[in-house]
Amino acid sequence: GKAEGRKSSRATTTRAARMADDGNSTKRLKTSDDDRLISELRRRNAELESEIEQLRRRGRQDELEAEKLRRENEQLRGRGKHEVLPVIFATTVDLSRIDTSLVNQISSFLGTSR
Repeated sequence: GKAEGRKSSRATTTRAARMADDGNSTKRLKTSDDDRLISELRRRNAELESEIEQLRRRGRQDELEAEKLRRENEQLRGRGKHEVLPVIFATTVDLSRIDTSLVNQISSFLGTSR
């Protein structure tokens, strides 16, 4: 009597705990296939979350590297911004040491083409 009633009540509770909603508000018994599917989906979700975290870390590292390269580039560009200084050739010739024979010899070379 009483013991069987408790046993039946417990079986009903267990069955209710194993009921699954199929999305159409229809209750059905949860199967071991459901458990495997849920387990697989949880495993895949954990894999994807791990991959997302790795990509975020890599993205942060790439951003730091890009910033370092931008600073380096700016420094190198700055090296090219030197002021251009004028070049002045200041040569003096002591004309007192030139005689006519030297002028004639230089003149003869200027008219000669090789």
